[in-house]
Amino acid sequence: MKTARTLLFCALALASLAANARAQTPAQTPPPPRPADGTVNGSTYTNAYFGLTLTLPAGWVVQGDAAKKEITEGGKKLMGSKDPTTDAQIDKAIESTLNLLTAMQYARDAPPPGGFNSGIMCLAEKVPPGSVGVRDEDYMAVLKNTFKFSQLPITLVKDGYTETVGGETFSVMDLSIDVGGAVVRQRYYAHIRRGYALSFILSYQTPEQLAALTEVVKSVRLR
Repeated sequence: MKTARTLLFCALALASLAANARAQTPAQTPPPPRPADGTVNGSTYTNAYFGLTLTLPAGWVVQGDAAKKEITEGGKKLMGSKDPTTDAQIDKAIESTLNLLTAMQYARDAPPPGGFNSGIMCLAEKVPPGSVGVRDEDYMAVLKNTFKFSQLPITLVKDGYTETVGGETFSVMDLSIDVGGAVVRQRYYAHIRRGYALSFILSYQTPEQLAALTEVVKSVRLR
């Protein structure tokens, strides 16, 4: 049950981030080339397209393609607007979002001590053609608007601040999500880079979990 909750909030993160202005892209526009997911060597994740490296804590478990697909499918189930057209746009955006990296403190099938499996996601969303000059805060504003489609109660805890990550300035916001009576915390980072909204999503419950995830963010290098 606890592992299921972990997948639930990760899926919500994916679904929420995906349902943005990409849905407004003209249907005739061909999809852009897909950047590679990147590679993991030991505890180091590298993505050549984004010039990105980060270091995971020792022992953390990187999720494979099957887990990423499950998260995506779960995300679809957590988002709904009661409007078929909007729902189709959300589904299309979710399927098009790149889940570059998902890593959790423990294996999905091994209940962690205390019951909650914290984790980090690295996602990339293509900025729609013609969106020249779109800012990080613009992207976050659209993202926040998608929370109304969530099937779980979301509270915006802190908004409108920035942090330097890998030498670049990211827009950041903090959320809390009620998952069946359990409160899950999330911290979203987003920055427009090389034609994509590059995002990190931290999911946690305890200060200790947040501290470990913050160290991952501090390890990010962008070249």
